[in-house]
Amino acid sequence: MEGNVHVTGAFTHASSIALKEDIAKLSGPEAMTTLRGLNAVKFSYKSDQRKQQHFGFIAEELPDILATADRDRFSPMDVIAVLTKAVQELSAEVQILKEQLRGAH
Repeated sequence: MEGNVHVTGAFTHASSIALKEDIAKLSGPEAMTTLRGLNAVKFSYKSDQRKQQHFGFIAEELPDILATADRDRFSPMDVIAVLTKAVQELSAEVQILKEQLRGAH
């Protein structure tokens, strides 16, 4: 499908464990490395005559962990999972630093 998709209501992804196999946790270091490999850009689509500005990523530049086989698309849910794990990792590090600061006083 090419072009814009407009949804009134919720857009959901199938995510049940019943649909998945080879499940493994994404590690904090893996998430952080992937996050550092993301290059956020602003752009407009060539086909958009109004040249509306968008934000996102260039599929060909994505870290391998997020890339599709053709390297021309990606799943936003994959990026959300990496970002979630990275924020959890950073939150845990902040908590450790806070505890170290409390102990130093």
